[in-house]
Amino acid sequence: MMVIKKDQLITKQDIADFWDVMKKEEECLEMKITPTAIEILDGGNSAIAHYTHTESFRYNGEDKEDGRKKGSVFKGTLRWSDFMVKENDKWLVLGGHRDMTFPEGNLVQLNE
Repeated sequence: MMVIKKDQLITKQDIADFWDVMKKEEECLEMKITPTAIEILDGGNSAIAHYTHTESFRYNGEDKEDGRKKGSVFKGTLRWSDFMVKENDKWLVLGGHRDMTFPEGNLVQLNE
């Protein structure tokens, strides 16, 4: 589990490790990232990016009471927003948010 302390920078490896844990019981079958808006701020030194992430995946974990069964295939869409700053000609992500509350965010099972 990734534990971030106050004022600690998150590295690219931290994010990779986080996703390894979050997706350990899933096999990505298809993924599509769609930018919806990018707002450049502060004279080009910061930005907010909004996009959707649509993914189909196979659940490979143990059967769960919520209906997930090993081998089930699901599809869902998340909305994301990331806040970035430009430092030394590199864009750094400072923070973000994901949203599954809109209708497309609900996971739909594609197989029985």
